[in-house]
Amino acid sequence: LKYLKNNYDDGVITTIANNYFQLGNNSEAIKKYKMRVDNEPYKIDFYNDMADIYFSKQDYESAKKWQQETIDRAPYVSSVWSSMAKIQESMNEKEEATKSYKRAVYLDPSDYDSRKKLRLLQDKKDLFENFATTDIEEIVKKAPNAEEFPEDNSIILLNETQRIVYPEGASEEKSEVVIKVLTQAGIDVWKEYSVGYNGYSQRLIFDKAEVIKADGNKTQAERNDNYCVFTGLEVGDAIHISYRLENYQSTKLSQHFWDKFSFNYRFPVKLSRYSMLVPAKKEFKWRMNNSDLQPKITDVDNFKLYVWESKDQPGMKPEPYMPTSSDCGMSLEFSSMPDWKYIANWYSDLSSQKAKGDFEIKEAVAELFKGKENLTELQKAKIIYEFIERNMNYSNVSFLHSAQVPQRASRTLNTKLGDCKDLSTLFVAMCNEVGLKPNLMLVDTRDNGDNDMILPSTAFNHCIANITCDGKPYIVELTDTKLSFGTIGDALKNAIGLPIPRETVTDESVKIDLVKINSPNRSINGLVRTGTLVFQNNDVIIDRKTIRTGDFAEGTRQAYGEIGKEKQEKDMQQSVSEDFKNVVKLNTLQFGDLKALSDTVWYKYNFTVKNELSEVVGIKIVKIPWSEGLSSLDFVALEKRTYDFRLYRYASGELFKETMLISAPAGLHFAEMPKSVTIDNEIVKYSIIYKMIGDKLEATRTMIFKTDNVKVADYNLFKETMNKISAADNKQIGFK
Repeated sequence: LKYLKNNYDDGVITTIANNYFQLGNNSEAIKKYKMRVDNEPYKIDFYNDMADIYFSKQDYESAKKWQQETIDRAPYVSSVWSSMAKIQESMNEKEEATKSYKRAVYLDPSDYDSRKKLRLLQDKKDLFENFATTDIEEIVKKAPNAEEFPEDNSIILLNETQRIVYPEGASEEKSEVVIKVLTQAGIDVWKEYSVGYNGYSQRLIFDKAEVIKADGNKTQAERNDNYCVFTGLEVGDAIHISYRLENYQSTKLSQHFWDKFSFNYRFPVKLSRYSMLVPAKKEFKWRMNNSDLQPKITDVDNFKLYVWESKDQPGMKPEPYMPTSSDCGMSLEFSSMPDWKYIANWYSDLSSQKAKGDFEIKEAVAELFKGKENLTELQKAKIIYEFIERNMNYSNVSFLHSAQVPQRASRTLNTKLGDCKDLSTLFVAMCNEVGLKPNLMLVDTRDNGDNDMILPSTAFNHCIANITCDGKPYIVELTDTKLSFGTIGDALKNAIGLPIPRETVTDESVKIDLVKINSPNRSINGLVRTGTLVFQNNDVIIDRKTIRTGDFAEGTRQAYGEIGKEKQEKDMQQSVSEDFKNVVKLNTLQFGDLKALSDTVWYKYNFTVKNELSEVVGIKIVKIPWSEGLSSLDFVALEKRTYDFRLYRYASGELFKETMLISAPAGLHFAEMPKSVTIDNEIVKYSIIYKMIGDKLEATRTMIFKTDNVKVADYNLFKETMNKISAADNKQIGFK
């Protein structure tokens, strides 16, 4: 109180007022709260606090008066109307409370609490009561046992989501999962469970996370945010998870809804069901992937209820290099957004202002290009690219970065931190200053599947830049500081991309659609080796030079660029040793420039393999040590496949070529000239060509993959081809 005689501090006033409340001196406490209003009449929260005080004392007339003062000053804030509705409801002013709740919902369609209270006030049942209910204890009691599913470690008894889409566009959902554990391996799979949700635009509310024991008793899971740990889980137990998601969207997306739901997994599923209440006049598109399942549609009040239900789905048995579940699983996809152009324009609106060249950007670009004249467009783009790669750091910390909106380019420049969309936006902003016109591109990386996105949605997980320099298009990935300009790695090559226009496109004749990301001007992801092989007694000494291009060059810089010579040699020795059964000794190692962001990296090394030359029936033999030779055929061990073989996941490169010049051991000569092998089909072009150069044998192995996916119908051809290649790769040469 002495402090307040000469100072004003609303925090101190609030503390004193609350102390008065605790002492029971309500009149003095209220005086202090009124003092805050008198001193700062523009602060809306102070009026709201006064209303809350009187409401807590059940002085509803005074509470209503103060809440009206709040509304008069903030008539477009949803929460002040919901607070008024609560007061009016307590005063039994049902009609007025109904109007206030409606106003709250109108101002904020995602005010789900006001929606529920409004329905109660109108004597209407909760909308979720229109969905089917499942007796969890009953399905657990009747669940199959391990003998009925001898090939599976667990079974999903229930996989259900119920969604309500409101007329204003907001939506909320409830999900329930019940899984019975059949084996110890099943415990290892399900002892931990995480609920996927977007913390930027969704609120997660857990209703249940429990273990249902075989005797019917229940134990609660340990929980932290979206993560559950089921302690004490035993064979025969079931886990039960029930949670709700409240969706919050802003901008023009708030009026739309979209989602995806999977009906089958690698475990058997007894019942999968997706139910959705949609306003009767609300238009949306839906499609089933890998299924012709149709929904059951019924009318409910002013809604239509859609129910997709599937029973007794077998588990999807894993196969080597099979497609993701997005590509081969049974799933439902839906969206109310009209087309991809709508998404592209939405993101253009969000991001274009962030790429404006303010003072810091102009100053940085001017300094960067000082004294650099008569540059081509490509040279300018590369200078900016390398500046960002060498000076900015990739960061994806949620409290620093938003889920959708990039930060201002100048902020990224000043903090030297940014996520993918921030760094890409900085590239766009800096390019703008030198007359280049790049644009952003939203990406759904390929590890999510080739067909992960069909209907319009915002489910992208990456952002890159797209630029045309000197008439040639380039893809620019900004988050990898070891990548050369224009290089495309596995995650981007043939991934799904959406080009974002630099300005909103209003011309209806202009189409914007998804693209498969690639670039004819990128560096090939290739590996070319040349070397010699000589013998010293029974040891083999190999001298080899390796040239790695594109994404492979990035891999070398990543592995060796930031470590010392001793660690380089240790790691290289370990890498080379993996190709041999006998002892390997690295003799020399030399790298080219690992700092420059060129599209090519080279290194030379010499190593000795002990006792690699063996003898059979008087003939000395050795297998040519191809670096990329097929040493195992586990990946084609299956007699037949159910799913395609994603070849790009097995072999990411597009070109593998190695030439070896082999000298015969002292006093010996080649027993016979090996036969060259050539294989050329729709999957691969492969060859090993042998020829004599003087008294030395030159062997050249070339492998070029023509496709990145092998269809089930072509699996036998693929398997036969790989077996032939393996036989050729492992052919031994003899000396006598």
